Amino acid sequence: MPQVYFDNNDNNQAATSSHNPFAASSSSSASLTAKTMLYLCLAILISGGTAVGLPYLLIAAKATDLFYGIFIGSAIVLLVLSFIINFLILRSQSKVVPIILFVIYSLAWGVLLSSFTLIYPLETMGYALLVTGAIFGVMGLFGYLTKRSLEGFGATLAMLMFGAIIISIINIFVASSTVDWIISYVLLAVVIGFVAVDFNRLRRMNELRFNQTNLALFMAINLYVDFAYIFVRILPLIAASRRN
Repeated sequence: MPQVYFDNNDNNQAATSSHNPFAASSSSSASLTAKTMLYLCLAILISGGTAVGLPYLLIAAKATDLFYGIFIGSAIVLLVLSFIINFLILRSQSKVVPIILFVIYSLAWGVLLSSFTLIYPLETMGYALLVTGAIFGVMGLFGYLTKRSLEGFGATLAMLMFGAIIISIINIFVASSTVDWIISYVLLAVVIGFVAVDFNRLRRMNELRFNQTNLALFMAINLYVDFAYIFVRILPLIAASRRN
């Protein structure tokens, strides 16, 4: 969830200059939002289809031994792309390369999520998906409709996430289940907060001098990561509640 900051002076100039080709307008903002949501839905469909279909496909082909190799390969691809995909998409002059990277990224996430298909019933996963969607939608609407900038809130969330990650690394050696439980909920709350921040940023993204399709892909990836992380955290909680 990389941070993109805006200069208030640039905002004022954009508002007062009718000749600025990069000034945000309500129509262009709506167009960017629509494209972003379209790409976000596409990423969820690609990942969801891969997550559910891959295990059954390998079972039908009697090639289950290939799963671990595919899983590890996808994890490596996802790790590499996580560091470079946003830069490549924003800076690419090609119309095809950003789409290809976007699809590969979605497929890699789908392969990783397919491991949950082997653990949890599809009904439980579907219920977790609905809960995730509801949380994502509420926070997204709040972030998008609020008049104030949430960049300061985003910086606070980033610091909280960094601190939680440091504590979780330390807890590897301490092995405290209580600390692990607290960190899990803190990280979940942080990512839920990032949904509002990212939607708030989406509304003002037209001020950046990038291709609109690339911007939409960039924001879709950031929102997708938020969505996927919330789903991964929510799923075990839903499964535990249904067992009880």
